Amino acid sequence: LKEAEENDQTYIFVILDSKDSKESILNIKSTKVLNEDGKMNIKISNYMDDFPFKYYLIVKDIAALPRYLVEILRQYFESTK
Repeated sequence: LKEAEENDQTYIFVILDSKDSKESILNIKSTKVLNEDGKMNIKISNYMDDFPFKYYLIVKDIAALPRYLVEILRQYFESTK
């Protein structure tokens, strides 16, 4: 990803998410074990808070994917004018 940014390339990570909110990527938690002042602490956070991609799209309705991709491209080209 760093190399892509250096070459002025943009990646968009497309996530096909579940329509069921119980199984949505937005509800996934991640954990980190932290050593703070010699004590082990567990930090629980939303997975998407630490998602490694700068640009991403969460799609719950696959039929809407083409419309979303067109909109992303439109916004991208407008921003590069």
